[in-house]
Amino acid sequence: MSDVIPPDASAPEPTTVIEEPQPKGRKRIALAAGGAVLVAAVAGGGAWAYQAWTQQGDQPAEALPASTTLGYAAIDLDPTGEQKIEAVRVLNKFPAFKDELDLGTKDDIREKVFEAMQKDGLCKDLDFSKDVDGWLGDRYAIAAIDQGKDKTPAPVFVLQVKDAAKAESGLKKVASCMAEDSEESGEEGGYAVSGDWAIIAETEAIAKDVVKDAEKAPLSDDEDFQRWIDAAGDPGIMSLYAAPEAAKVAFDAFAADMPASDLPAEAKKFVDDFKGAGGSVRISDGSLEAEFAMEQPEDAVTGKLSKDGTLAASSLPATTAAMFGLALPDGWVEKALDANGSMLEEESGMSTDDLVKMIEQETGLSVPEDIETLTGESLALAIDADFDADAIMQGDFTAIPVGLKIKGDPKAIEKVIDKLRAAGAKYDMPRNFVVSKTSGDYVVVTINAKYADKLAAEKGLGDTDLFEKVVPKDEDATGVFFINFDAGSHWLDNLLSDLGAPDEIVDNVKPLQGIGVSGWADGDVGHSLLTVTTE
Repeated sequence: MSDVIPPDASAPEPTTVIEEPQPKGRKRIALAAGGAVLVAAVAGGGAWAYQAWTQQGDQPAEALPASTTLGYAAIDLDPTGEQKIEAVRVLNKFPAFKDELDLGTKDDIREKVFEAMQKDGLCKDLDFSKDVDGWLGDRYAIAAIDQGKDKTPAPVFVLQVKDAAKAESGLKKVASCMAEDSEESGEEGGYAVSGDWAIIAETEAIAKDVVKDAEKAPLSDDEDFQRWIDAAGDPGIMSLYAAPEAAKVAFDAFAADMPASDLPAEAKKFVDDFKGAGGSVRISDGSLEAEFAMEQPEDAVTGKLSKDGTLAASSLPATTAAMFGLALPDGWVEKALDANGSMLEEESGMSTDDLVKMIEQETGLSVPEDIETLTGESLALAIDADFDADAIMQGDFTAIPVGLKIKGDPKAIEKVIDKLRAAGAKYDMPRNFVVSKTSGDYVVVTINAKYADKLAAEKGLGDTDLFEKVVPKDEDATGVFFINFDAGSHWLDNLLSDLGAPDEIVDNVKPLQGIGVSGWADGDVGHSLLTVTTE
């Protein structure tokens, strides 16, 4: 059935709402599943290109309401020129992707995804050219719609359509074939077509409400949405958004069956302070990037992290296989104790003050002073690619080239380490089990004497091309995680092979070159960036 909403002088352009004629039983599941497959399949199998969000044309956010959309993930399968070529080139390096879609730079991604669905046994009798191509567009989204208090948010799927009438016919066919292929049964399902978009939901009423509310105030015009989508950096193949209300809805659902006393105060504070978040997934210079932005919280444990997060990290040897570095601000230990005091008291059966006294007695440390001295201005935990796998397999953990590099006051740090050695000696731990070495403003700490020399003498990680590529804002980073898969002649490939991993797993990690995760602050906005690069 089709309802045409007539225009009036004050209304926007006429909108055609096409409703599913009360599909029964399995069609509710089929209709929702059809939308889920179309969105999830392209999201999982298709990260194709970079385009400026504001230059991409119509976006699914235009078809969703600002008032009730809690979360949103959109994907664009309409890349242009070099971006599609680059994306396909990168993804085809992975046999799992190439074997699944066998995608060429000139192929229609929609058709390839549809063919993959049919290989899995879905809608085998449909023909892409006749039943899909004429109406299905290139942009899709999945959203969570608030249904009000005590109701679970409703999943909604948004599909771009090129022809409303053909979309009605096509969606009916998809619902019918999905119902035939499904063993599930359930209530009615529905959809509505509004302009260039089809809304698929669990019920017809939900779909119609989404259309009606979006016409009043679309998500694309919402200030919070625009703020966080913009803050997430250069737009790309996928856009992500969480509304300010999303955290509370999720927290309330999580905490519904928990006593109030069991709910972490820090989690409650996060929910109360949450002002929304945005994300962008893109292909950039042969790398896959995922950037996220949200207001930087004044964390009860660490405060606001320092920009010195990569000082120690960048001074590591160039042969580093993996590392994690950060800088903790003054006073972080006391904040951690304050934030976790109730939990510590419950677990230990003693007050926080008594627990601190016990730690001081057992270790000889002064808390919090010695702990903050030990973490310094910046520290990094690293593992080198040059390790003896056979020795490790035989239980010789001193063969593991893993250690800490700390930037701070070397003399003060060494005094704290000596206290820990003395504490360990009471439990028959050899004093030389923990090796420390000073190099300028840095102290290295490890259980591998050979690696201690290397950590102290060698530098250069921060100047390597790979580190600079996957940690592009290292000078501003508050923290960084880094993996070099090529270090030590492809250590991961060799390790997986030695462990007897299947060939398909080894083959699919070989193209990986490096991974970087970094975080930085821009005013009150905190950013995080994941970069995955290939050879």
